[in-house]
Amino acid sequence: MIFSEKKWEDSDELKKFIPVSAALSFEKVESSLNDAFNLFIVPLFGEELSKKFQSIYDAPEAKAPELLLLEECQRAIANLAFWYNYTELNIRITDQGFQRQEAENFKSTYKYQEDQLRTAFKNKGFNAIDRMIDFLDKHRQEFPEYETSPAYACRTKAIVRKTSEVDEVYFINNSHLVFLRLKPFFKVAEETILQPVLGVDLYNLLIKSIEKGDKELGDTTVEELRIRCAQFVILKAVAMLIRTTGSLTDRGLYFKQLVPDKNGNEYENPVDLEQALTMAANVELTAKSYHDLLLTFVEEKLPDFFKGRQSRVFDRDNDHKKSVWL
Repeated sequence: MIFSEKKWEDSDELKKFIPVSAALSFEKVESSLNDAFNLFIVPLFGEELSKKFQSIYDAPEAKAPELLLLEECQRAIANLAFWYNYTELNIRITDQGFQRQEAENFKSTYKYQEDQLRTAFKNKGFNAIDRMIDFLDKHRQEFPEYETSPAYACRTKAIVRKTSEVDEVYFINNSHLVFLRLKPFFKVAEETILQPVLGVDLYNLLIKSIEKGDKELGDTTVEELRIRCAQFVILKAVAMLIRTTGSLTDRGLYFKQLVPDKNGNEYENPVDLEQALTMAANVELTAKSYHDLLLTFVEEKLPDFFKGRQSRVFDRDNDHKKSVWL
């Protein structure tokens, strides 16, 4: 675990990421930090890369790229530990049961402050993990262990791979949590919507080319076709998520408004069904535009796989013919 009592003096090791009190002991947060490492870091990055993080932490003279990666890892662990074990860190367990800690000069936080803290810890933690993955993607040669991790396998074999790709067509504020909510819909959109649009042959060729790591595909590249497919899949998935749950945050699709009598002057309300359907319809319109762009791209770059457009199925040249559509 990449925090230790040896480096903890006056909570300095944690202060870089969360403004905690100097009186906070390592024993108080040790189990929470260890939980965050084992629950969120190890399953995503694998045993081998997790051991690499530990070796960087233990090394007396680590290199600059290693230290940058370690810092993001510590940031993720610190924030996720405080989010995941928020309640446990606010209480004391003794032989007399569970007790809430209070001090003479400090009062307990308000409910809205606790909600904001939990949200901040969660977002900062998961976004730090996302930055770790982006960093490792750019420095694969320096961290060969990354290529054996579940995170790498997911990113390299998927059509939609990261939050930045979603942000390019629909803004989610680089939220890893929203990305995770969209992932099941990416799969559905790929297999039930994208595959019929591309045709089975081109779709299977694209998937196999991605898995093999091929670069060229006809008159274009595998990456260019993947990006164009990803744009269409993202918007379809967003529309599905909104219609299914009315949501596009980790809690839902919310409209924010300023209310003078509310703490912080901001108040969020879940959207009603009509608003959700309206937003989904707007996303579908944009998806239709990307659908047309994708077909145009296939027609120009991969004409052997182009099967025509559904919207033109009834078009025919009726010049000098006696038949007519009625």
